[in-house]
Amino acid sequence: MSQVAEKTTPLLTALERRPQGGPRWLEDLRARGAARFAALGLPTVREEEWRFTNVSPIGGIDFVPADPVSGTADLLAGVAYAEASARLVIVNGRTVGALSRTKGLPAVSTWDRCRR
Repeated sequence: MSQVAEKTTPLLTALERRPQGGPRWLEDLRARGAARFAALGLPTVREEEWRFTNVSPIGGIDFVPADPVSGTADLLAGVAYAEASARLVIVNGRTVGALSRTKGLPAVSTWDRCRR
C-alpha cells in the first residue's frame, strides 16, 4: 500500500463513522464530500494550491467523533460568560440542549429566514 493511501485510511474510516441525520440536503452534501475525499485523498505540496501547506501529518491522526456531553460542561465552565441570558452550545455540529440557554430567543431560526 502506498504511503499516501496508508495516511488516508484513518480519515476514510472516520468518514464512514460520521454521525448521520439532519436535513436531506446536508446528508447529500456530506456524502458528496466523503466520496470526493475518497477519490482524491489528502492534497500534497506537489499540487499548486497546496505547495506551501504540508497536510500529511493530518493523515496519521485517528479521528473519532467526540462524546457530545462528556466533559463539555467542565470545559464550558472555564470559558462561558455565566451572566449571559442566552447560550447555544454546539458539539460536533449538534446542539447540546442540556448546556444551552435558549429561553427568550426567537423561535424562527436564522436558517429559516435565509431560505425565504
